This record gives sequence, C-alpha cells and structure tokens, in this order.
Amino acid sequence: MEELFEKASYDRARKRINMLKDFYRHILTFITVNVLTFVAGLIGFGLHPAVWYNCLIGTLLVGSLTVFANAVVLFGPQLIYKKGWEQQKMLEIIEEEERKNKTNKK
Repeated sequence: MEELFEKASYDRARKRINMLKDFYRHILTFITVNVLTFVAGLIGFGLHPAVWYNCLIGTLLVGSLTVFANAVVLFGPQLIYKKGWEQQKMLEIIEEEERKNKTNKK
C-alpha cells in the first residue's frame, strides 16, 4: 500500500515538473519570438514601419495572453486552493465574531 502511495506521489511530482519545464520553455519561446520580431522591425526588410509595429504589438499581445493562460493553469489552483485554507478562513471568521462580541459587550 505504501509503495502505491509513493508511486502516485512520484507520478504527480513528475507531472508537475514536466508542466514547469513546458512553462519555462513557453516563456523562452515568447521572449525569443518577440526579440526576433523587434530586430526584424529595426532592420525593416523594406516594409512600412506600421506593419512591423503591428506585428510586434500582435506577437506581444497574443504571446502575453498565452503565457498568462499557461501560468494560470500551472499556478492558479495553488493560489486559490491552498492547503488548509478552509480551516484558516474558519479561524478568521471566529476571531472576527469574537471581536464583534467583545465590542458589543462594552
């Protein structure tokens, strides 16, 4: 039974590591594409500057949105559902009610 639990933990950790590697690869790709687009815009290649400006803004916008979406998928559940958040919230509410009761008794 313990071996099964360890294997499941290892599989979850491996999956998380692969997701992190993909996220870092995504960020590296995002930076590389935008730098290359910016350099190509500086060189010009004979096109109107507005074309390169729109291309740069487009790649920045679309790339930023995809990196953001990837980050939300990867880190979002941890930010929203922290371990023990229910218990922390319950203690917070109890403390708040106790403070209200103390002020009402005075």
